[in-house]
Amino acid sequence: MTTRTSTVVLDGLQRAGWTTSDLWVAAAGIGGDFSRPQVEAIAVGRSPATPMEHDILVAALNDRFVDMGEDHPLAYWVELPPTAS
Repeated sequence: MTTRTSTVVLDGLQRAGWTTSDLWVAAAGIGGDFSRPQVEAIAVGRSPATPMEHDILVAALNDRFVDMGEDHPLAYWVELPPTAS
């Protein structure tokens, strides 16, 4: 199962050169209360993310992109395109 969140998060991980463990640490650093297995399950689409979980993971990745001299390339929940019915 692939979710909108997993698509965004996997793209971000690849672009940032991060592992799910890197994302887990970064998400914890900004207040995310995830286990490493939860982050991995969301990233690979085994578990859907809530809007808040999605935004925390994307914020952690976007912070990394800012550190790399980029803007905020990943979409927050409200910016995601609607799903097809």
